[in-house]
Amino acid sequence: MWLPDWLYEAMPFVYMVAGFAAIFHFGTPAGLAVGILLLLAALMILKMRKDARAFKETIRLAEDLIDYR
Repeated sequence: MWLPDWLYEAMPFVYMVAGFAAIFHFGTPAGLAVGILLLLAALMILKMRKDARAFKETIRLAEDLIDYR
């Protein structure tokens, strides 16, 4: 299943908003747990995307170096 780019890029931020909403709206331990899980998921997704993009850039630079020779 493919998502539009705008939705794909916005999903971690939607998770963050939902996480904060769950923490502050529900005053229960379950609401806190769900909120923390959503926040952790958002942070993990952002970190994985950052790492993948940095790796792609490294590969692109290495390929440019190889093509230069």
